[in-house]
Amino acid sequence: LDGVSLTNSNGIVILNSFFKNKHNGLIVKCTENREFNLKIMKNTIIENYKNGIDISGNGNNPLILYNERIAYNNLAGISVSDKAYPIIKD
Repeated sequence: LDGVSLTNSNGIVILNSFFKNKHNGLIVKCTENREFNLKIMKNTIIENYKNGIDISGNGNNPLILYNERIAYNNLAGISVSDKAYPIIKD
């Protein structure tokens, strides 16, 4: 039901389309108390029934930049919770 779910991940999510998923387009969560630096770049994240990107967990520090479009998601384009602190750039 979600597009992609990543737990405790470092790496790159690049050149994808997350479109009309029944829940979230992309879930990025951290279950350990250490820092994770995932890069989310050049994606199109639109029209998901919940959030475009759902970020949660203490120490979760994804870098979100140069995405083509994050729009028209029913709840939020980017949802942040549980002491996560993403870096978002245009």
